[in-house]
Amino acid sequence: MIEILEVTKKYRDTLALNQVNLTINDGETFAILGPNGSGKSTLLKMIVGLVKPTQGKVLVDGVDVWKNPREAKRKAVFLPQRLSFPDNLTAREVLSYYARIRGQSSGTINQILKEVHLNGASDKFIGYYSGGMVQRLGLGLLKLTPSKIYILDEPTVNLDLEGVARFKELIRELKSKQCTIVMATHLLSEAEQLADRIALLKEGRLIAVKNALELKRTSDADARMMIVFVEAKPHYREILLQNGAREVEITGDIYRVIAEPDKRPELLEALRDAGAQIERFWTEEPTLEYVYNRILAENGIQ
Repeated sequence: MIEILEVTKKYRDTLALNQVNLTINDGETFAILGPNGSGKSTLLKMIVGLVKPTQGKVLVDGVDVWKNPREAKRKAVFLPQRLSFPDNLTAREVLSYYARIRGQSSGTINQILKEVHLNGASDKFIGYYSGGMVQRLGLGLLKLTPSKIYILDEPTVNLDLEGVARFKELIRELKSKQCTIVMATHLLSEAEQLADRIALLKEGRLIAVKNALELKRTSDADARMMIVFVEAKPHYREILLQNGAREVEITGDIYRVIAEPDKRPELLEALRDAGAQIERFWTEEPTLEYVYNRILAENGIQ
């Protein structure tokens, strides 16, 4: 279990975290969601003992991170947002080095290099790697380092679609082993797909902690169905509102419709019954800022 108790962090005149309280359960995948500058990275660095709280404390399995730093740090593996390795080493050499210092067998290194798909660059100098390849090497280090707690800061930054898919496979593998995973992200969809619970941070404040399914229902309900008609008619707006749409905005030839997901097929059917010809339609997910503002309003926070 990870306990974050009344944690505040100030950098001179900047309040990075403001009285944050969180409990992360054993075996839970927990996402910390927020825009840049919301305090996500600061919070993760506190959990692994890289940043000292100005006030409050962090406990990992009951161990105070700052009173017993060595014992606490042994309990978790940390993947920072910005990875850095010596340019004149290869991926194979980096994994071999970490295997040696952790007293682990190097027998799995070939398999790990294959799984993270470095595209034949395992024995090339890291100085020639793209940002995405460096990030894949970081995922390889996670595979090399068995732990019960993983702390991941923006782990999909720089990854292409294949790399993101590999990362999701890794998270599911760790979840199946009942590992505790804490990950920071600014991607709403990523948090919803992978996490059991999600904490929302904004400007250093903990706004809410939501069950991932609950937050997904909120964001799905606020998704906009975008409709373009072959020939729009003024009464189409009324048809949409009468058949379950909460809001209808018209910009040019695009109708932006907010309705519950299960209402959308009924809305399209009602339009067709009225003789409407739909040229195309699609769904536009709500922005993170929109979800924030809605939750702020629900909690009476200005």
